[in-house]
Amino acid sequence: MESAAEHLRPHPASVNVQTNLKIKKLFASRTDKYTYAFNSRSYVDFDIYNVFKEPTVDRSHVCELISTSDKPVVFFLCYDVGYNTTLKVFIRHIVCCVAFPSTHVVKILFFDMRNLCDISPKHQTLIEDEISSRCKKPVDLINAACISKECVYLQKFKGEHEIGWCVAWALFFLENAIAKPLFRGKYLADMTEEQYTKHIGNMYKKIHTAMKRSKTNHFIERWYVSHFGEE
Repeated sequence: MESAAEHLRPHPASVNVQTNLKIKKLFASRTDKYTYAFNSRSYVDFDIYNVFKEPTVDRSHVCELISTSDKPVVFFLCYDVGYNTTLKVFIRHIVCCVAFPSTHVVKILFFDMRNLCDISPKHQTLIEDEISSRCKKPVDLINAACISKECVYLQKFKGEHEIGWCVAWALFFLENAIAKPLFRGKYLADMTEEQYTKHIGNMYKKIHTAMKRSKTNHFIERWYVSHFGEE
């Protein structure tokens, strides 16, 4: 059983929401290659209640921007995972997304930390159908965790008693896969699907290898706490 001492702090859930939103806004300010559908009061821009069965909430006009923007649209999506029997709490999960507007099928790059089939066999289809229904456009979800031949699970070493690190992961991918050049000065927004598939797949593999080596959650914890000038 892991202890709190094994983890670096602050924890994303213990930090004021506005502080995390400032980090999110800072990353978005670094490039204008995207349209940012960001809510000013919530981490979540597009809320799907796949377990609770409540209506989907588009907090940031994501669907409208997908229809009108000539740039890729960046937003944070939240979905239900389910009840955690260890912690006795219901888990919801936040993911950074990039939608590529199209008159045909809208491709959405989904920076998750796992194979969505681990939640349920139809989970990815459910999310695609919900976004499609809400935005009135066909949607093809590209799960970055499974963009290579094998899916990776980046939260494997977070421990049974840690939740909330998905906020840090969403911010991490916003900064490192979107707001910075992805490869040799070229941004994700400038790449073909074949190109970004290759480079994002490599990014996930490197992260996964580093985490397997240390067998801790410290990769994302160090990255997150570095924005507070402490470990």
